[in-house]
Amino acid sequence: MSAAASTGIFDGLWFGPAPRDEQAARAALREAREPLDVLRAAVDVCKLGDMTPRAVIIDMLQIIRDPAFTREAQDVVLAIARHDDLLDDRTTSYLASAGFDVVATFAGSATAMLAKAAVPLLFTVLEESAGDPELAPYAFSGLRALLGLDGSLSESSDIDELAEAAQARMHAVDAYYVLGGEPFSPASVAKSMTAHAMRALDAATPYTNVVEASRLSIWSGLRCPIYSAATIGQTDVRGLVEYATALAALPWRPGTKYFYGHDVDGGPGLRA
Repeated sequence: MSAAASTGIFDGLWFGPAPRDEQAARAALREAREPLDVLRAAVDVCKLGDMTPRAVIIDMLQIIRDPAFTREAQDVVLAIARHDDLLDDRTTSYLASAGFDVVATFAGSATAMLAKAAVPLLFTVLEESAGDPELAPYAFSGLRALLGLDGSLSESSDIDELAEAAQARMHAVDAYYVLGGEPFSPASVAKSMTAHAMRALDAATPYTNVVEASRLSIWSGLRCPIYSAATIGQTDVRGLVEYATALAALPWRPGTKYFYGHDVDGGPGLRA
């Protein structure tokens, strides 16, 4: 099942394929004038491995106060942000005046950020959500996804207890980008996605891999062939297994964050 057609930059799965014509992509960025056009062109250049437009995108997110633009730009920023970007308070200053949906999406996008620097930001959301119990689960789920917090903890746990557990997990991992309390690697996500698909096939129950398919597609730049929230068949499962196998063959470096196969910090990418 493909992602639904969308006029947005993020189509529900990823930000679309990387441009084939690099010069045309760069020209589009130079010539763009409207905010969404600039954002779309900047993302295309980032897909090519040139993260120079990242600063412009972050600036636009703070300056332009249009809810529709904020949602689009936030999706992009969280996918391309470095650990150092998230350490900079200005990168997320827009959240102070954002509505519930933007803040909830931010908190629910921990696995897009991947950075340890996201942890204090999630704690801020958790602490400020005391008067909004609908928001707390998003922040806690993000913390658990990044740090692999003990199952006895929940969003209703004492904040000091959560902070102590989070601090211990962060100190135990020698990497800026983490998932499940380990240096980031997509292997666990791909493995979980295919195992879930096999169980759903055997039980003939609806299968969803919306989040996993999106993350893997954006990290690798290889579009996940199955993006589903419905019953799947044997062919679908085979496609997911083949996709996971193709991802496993790429030279991922543990603890490195990627955008379309490119190291967001400028190191070696996944393809020559």
